Amino acid sequence: MLKIIGIVYSPFKEKFGIPRQPRLAKNIKATITISKEFNDPSYFKGLEDYSHLWLSFLFDNKENESPTVRPPRLGGKQRMGVFSTRTPHRPNSLGLSAVKLEKITYDDEIKIQISDHDLLDGTRIVDIKPYLAKWDIIEHANNGWVEKHSVESCVNVIFDSGANSILTKRLKEELVTIIGLDPRPVHQKGVFDFSTKIYSMKYDCFDIHWKMKDNQTAIVFKIDGLTEENFK
Repeated sequence: MLKIIGIVYSPFKEKFGIPRQPRLAKNIKATITISKEFNDPSYFKGLEDYSHLWLSFLFDNKENESPTVRPPRLGGKQRMGVFSTRTPHRPNSLGLSAVKLEKITYDDEIKIQISDHDLLDGTRIVDIKPYLAKWDIIEHANNGWVEKHSVESCVNVIFDSGANSILTKRLKEELVTIIGLDPRPVHQKGVFDFSTKIYSMKYDCFDIHWKMKDNQTAIVFKIDGLTEENFK
């Protein structure tokens, strides 16, 4: 039985919109609140000396029963072995991310503030290790089949007058980064009628709605506030 070290509090309230890899969305912050069992500064002595951390965590999904998956990078049509991908649908539902350490606070609850992450709100952390650039960076490593199917894309993000008046400067900057990474499924890009297809994403305390003006421009046109019920 794995022990839960802490819980992540993140602006990413659902899977859609989360960067496909950590560090793609720069400066997006989250906080790990440490569990009572580990709420002792002794566990974290020396950790603040590092700039980045390895986080092991649990995906919130059922264990994978298939040896293959359909990676979004391949348009959801081709299958690859589960162990040749970073899919969350794994036999043991374990994830691993390298994140930036912002600071650690030692109040009634120990909290670790991080950024450049890909973690869903409520994610359970099961281990924390320092990232060691001297050994963790492997020079000349290749990217396997991913290198042959590079489909990274970005779009321009604009806000209509209504959305622009609601959001703070910080939130607009974050949405420009996240939506700019183009979270649409690969197989949808360039296929749907731009005038009718609407995308929605729960982020921070808002439900963000946007549509594509064309294949290179996203327009955020509607912002709804989220209630406690929306998070369930």
